[in-house]
Amino acid sequence: MPLDGETSSQLTSNHWREDRDLLEEIASVIDRLDTPYDRLNRGVRYFRESIKNFRSDGYDRCPDAIVLATWVRERVADVARREGICDLATRPISFPVDLDAVVRQRRNESKAAETSPPESDSILQTLTPDSKLRKFALERARSIFDGNISEYLNFLVRRDREAVQNHGEGISDLLGACRQQLAKSKLPFSHNYSPNQTDFWIPEIHLGIEVVFDWDSGKEFELTRVLGDTAYRLEARSLVVVTPNDMPDHQFHAIKKIEEGGAFDSLSVIHLSDLEGYLEDVIARTR
Repeated sequence: MPLDGETSSQLTSNHWREDRDLLEEIASVIDRLDTPYDRLNRGVRYFRESIKNFRSDGYDRCPDAIVLATWVRERVADVARREGICDLATRPISFPVDLDAVVRQRRNESKAAETSPPESDSILQTLTPDSKLRKFALERARSIFDGNISEYLNFLVRRDREAVQNHGEGISDLLGACRQQLAKSKLPFSHNYSPNQTDFWIPEIHLGIEVVFDWDSGKEFELTRVLGDTAYRLEARSLVVVTPNDMPDHQFHAIKKIEEGGAFDSLSVIHLSDLEGYLEDVIARTR
């Protein structure tokens, strides 16, 4: 399977199935009659023996499988950077004769990082108290940026900024503002990622909140479907559509027509600035 540089970096994961698939793919190439690998190489022999052990004991139960898969991804990335592509079947990665020592050293480093994170990684300790996430971040940084945590974090922030700028800074801000208002009102809520229900669901007052950043007539069917599904499946007593304060009047009034149409008795269409007052009214009616 051809892998370019971007794809190889994206593959780094703690998920044992991904590790298994990658290692088994290389093992299948090594076992072929026309293999580009030297099966007499001590490192290759160690790799094949490790695969047998992983199969026997279970990839999900072998910490060395994660270590070896991470090392393989680094080698794949090296080849991809040099040649622009890495086809595991035709461009063999280089196995050092002391691969067993490499794996052992990395395993020890990983254990040390979990029990006593080095000072250079203290920011990860602060930002990611979850040890599994922290370990994942360390592996990603090692694979992509030679272990430089600062470069890895800078990469993540830059990518997130580009995603926000290119894919809806406004809608992200609007969702965040609604989330903050709900937290301020001390209402437990769930942020729904299902396309069939409203963005927020507040079970205490049976309220569904849908955020609409912009509007055209083609979105009416989708909005009414979401509102209807929430009303039916979650037995919503109230529904509200929240729009930006600066939404053009013609768009806002077009959405208002859905409210005025009477299909949903409990539907309100409001600007973000009116959300606080709306929540206070709903709470007062239900308590």
